[in-house]
Amino acid sequence: MLTIQCFQEEGKVLIQPTGELTIYTVGQAKQDLMNAFEGHAELELDLGGIEEIDSAGVQLLYWFKQLVLQRGRPLPITGHGAAVVEAFGLLNLVERFGDPILPSSHTR
Repeated sequence: MLTIQCFQEEGKVLIQPTGELTIYTVGQAKQDLMNAFEGHAELELDLGGIEEIDSAGVQLLYWFKQLVLQRGRPLPITGHGAAVVEAFGLLNLVERFGDPILPSSHTR
């Protein structure tokens, strides 16, 4: 199961997905991410709550990052949980995403 929460924080919207970002949840996750994206100038994506991620989840994250960047807005990805670090490492995508690997500092 995956839940995505959004919080207003310091002039930006913090997006915090929690749970499993897999082939079974990416459809709803895509819609939730798009809802968070629309109408907000500044976003941050905290992945510290991701407990499991597969290649479909990684593809969704990459697509979302590129979409936001193409629209001229930054999307810092922070709070990389162990599952995300492992997946990015196995797929050799750390540099492709371009964000430093940072532990989650956001707890709700």
